[in-house]
Amino acid sequence: MYEEPKKFGDSIDNQMAKLVDQAINKPMKTETLTKLEEQYLVPENCKRLQVPKVNKEIWRGFKSKKQRDPDLALQNVQKCMTTTLLMVVKSLNVMKSGGDMNEVKNTTKDMFKMLTHGIYTSNRKRKQLITPGISSKYRRVTEVDTPVTEYLFGDNLDTKLEDLEKEDRRTNKLSFNDSFLEERRVEKRPGPPWQKPPYFQPKHAKTSGQVHGQKGNKNKKMKAGFHNKDKR
Repeated sequence: MYEEPKKFGDSIDNQMAKLVDQAINKPMKTETLTKLEEQYLVPENCKRLQVPKVNKEIWRGFKSKKQRDPDLALQNVQKCMTTTLLMVVKSLNVMKSGGDMNEVKNTTKDMFKMLTHGIYTSNRKRKQLITPGISSKYRRVTEVDTPVTEYLFGDNLDTKLEDLEKEDRRTNKLSFNDSFLEERRVEKRPGPPWQKPPYFQPKHAKTSGQVHGQKGNKNKKMKAGFHNKDKR
């Protein structure tokens, strides 16, 4: 499929560009996120600036966690969006009323934090939704925590997969050599009981003596019987 080359704008400060890359691939700390959400509250006369809840009648019908999780994930993304919009509205309100521009400066920094966190959250959710449909061949190189580049699962997946396969072959070869050498070092051990030679009891055993003794007495009686016949 043909793709037209994407157009880009003017470059920004290198440190700022690096900061953006890092922020998009790293979640905000929970305490920082909570603090920002508590700092920027929904205005009393602008209640639409909040995440809409699912109607109770419908929500009660979601019996399993599997049914609720997708919407909860989207609610988290929307929460980032609405909080950021609250910051924008606050800044615009300050500028409109001729307020302190330093306040706008600080709010803009908070916008950056909230927006990058929202992008991180949405990217992570996209990976979770896509992963079940990914070919098993690429599962090992498409982890949810894989850093995002221009592509959701990073660059050069084929190269990463090839490197993993080479490492697997190397590991399997080492494992085979180790097991082969180990077999040569192990002393020969006796086999299971059914492979042992038959057990012969010694002649001096009581059981043996009793058996032979009984046979001997029987033979003597038989010989005596023959002698008695001759005498008759």
